[in-house]
Amino acid sequence: SFDTNSYSSATTSSQFGGGARQQQQQQQQGSTALASLDQGSAALKAKEQPKTVAVRFWLKFHVDYGQTIRIIGGHEAMGAWNLTKAPFLRWSEGDLWNVTLEVSAGGVYEYKYVVVEGDGTVAASWQRGANNVLALQLNDEEVEVYDNWKNSPGALVLVDGQEITRERKLLAWAADMSLQRSELRRTRMELAQAREEIRVLRAELSVLRMEVSEANIARAAAEARQLELERNNSALRLEIAASQASARSTMEEAARLLNDLSDDDSIGGVSSSGGSSGISSGGPPTYASANAPAGAGSSSSSSNGRSSLSNRAA
Repeated sequence: SFDTNSYSSATTSSQFGGGARQQQQQQQQGSTALASLDQGSAALKAKEQPKTVAVRFWLKFHVDYGQTIRIIGGHEAMGAWNLTKAPFLRWSEGDLWNVTLEVSAGGVYEYKYVVVEGDGTVAASWQRGANNVLALQLNDEEVEVYDNWKNSPGALVLVDGQEITRERKLLAWAADMSLQRSELRRTRMELAQAREEIRVLRAELSVLRMEVSEANIARAAAEARQLELERNNSALRLEIAASQASARSTMEEAARLLNDLSDDDSIGGVSSSGGSSGISSGGPPTYASANAPAGAGSSSSSSNGRSSLSNRAA
């Protein structure tokens, strides 16, 4: 009899359990790295997208009763030069009009003010002169612009509480653009590299998943083999037990036969002794016939003696 349980369990654990655990750890590490790179990619994409700056526009101008003022410009928040989409300014004491718009940072925008009648779809008059120009840097947070209707030079711009002219703001924006373009190129290169790393990790993750699947299949086959060995072991134990029982029965039968033979030998020896005494003492005397050939009596005696010896030998 042999026991296959410990052998099969050890084989399954050593050959398949360790490899599967290692592959699962590698798969988990790959998933973690992949998630980290996805987050980095999302951060880089967010970095590429420009933020918005809250810009508050101020204009001092008197209008007739029923008239209002709109601001119209190239940015979507200014209506994209569509008068019906241009936002209205709110009037306040002292004929001060203002509106706050969320405008994308890092750009230069042109705009004008328009006095409109009634529902605001008909322009009564447009701001004089060339278009106003506003440059927004990427690090701007809050900007206030104080314009005049005649669009004369010297309009005041407040950036995070600091005064600056339009012209100086435009020059500062131009200086920043060179640095921002370099940063943008570097960011795009990092994004491309991150995407390539993500592609490679996804390919490795796919291979690891395939290897884990193959390991699971192999482990299932090993477990099935272990069950088969256990069944065979049980069958062998039953066969060995049956063989041992049969051997015990055979040995018992042989011992019984030997005992019977011993008893037969004892009985045969007693019978031979009784016959000899009957001839010598209790039986009638034997005489040779007158007509019998010579030596007949001795031959009979010899035959009886041989028969007696034969019986004893038997």
